[in-house]
Amino acid sequence: LWGWGSNSFNLLGTNTIEESLTPRRINVGNKKIAAVSAGEWFTLALAEDGTLWAIGNNSSGELAQPKNISILNTPTQITGLPAIKMIGTGQSISLALDVNGNVWSWGRNSAGQIGNGQKSSTNAIYTPYKIAELTDISAIYVTKYSVFAVKQDGSVYVWGANNNMQLGLE
Repeated sequence: LWGWGSNSFNLLGTNTIEESLTPRRINVGNKKIAAVSAGEWFTLALAEDGTLWAIGNNSSGELAQPKNISILNTPTQITGLPAIKMIGTGQSISLALDVNGNVWSWGRNSAGQIGNGQKSSTNAIYTPYKIAELTDISAIYVTKYSVFAVKQDGSVYVWGANNNMQLGLE
């Protein structure tokens, strides 16, 4: 994994906040990385073996770490998840699609983007939450406050913010 630019919240895993104007190698547990998704001040990295790694800001639980851990200075594996095949991040939310077609979410839930039927700007979800109503999902897409999931039959599920009709709901 390579990164450069702002290093606020130690996004580059260098254990400093100094920016980098050239690409720097980020060691993610000596894993080969298959996908990366960057949120507002955090990053998720999906390894080829299906493990998920996180770095940066955890103030709203976006790294699936305990509430007392506000920043991860080095890439850290997110535990408690099955093998993952796809990831997505919003402003302060993370989602993962596992190899069995289940969707997991964690982080800020200010617009209901966790998918648990609730919304709260003060109660973040710090551990991965399995959205039981969603099965046989083939893809997920995450925006700042909205989430889209495509089922294997082609149907689409949406949840989260709809203030600009971005979910296609009236």
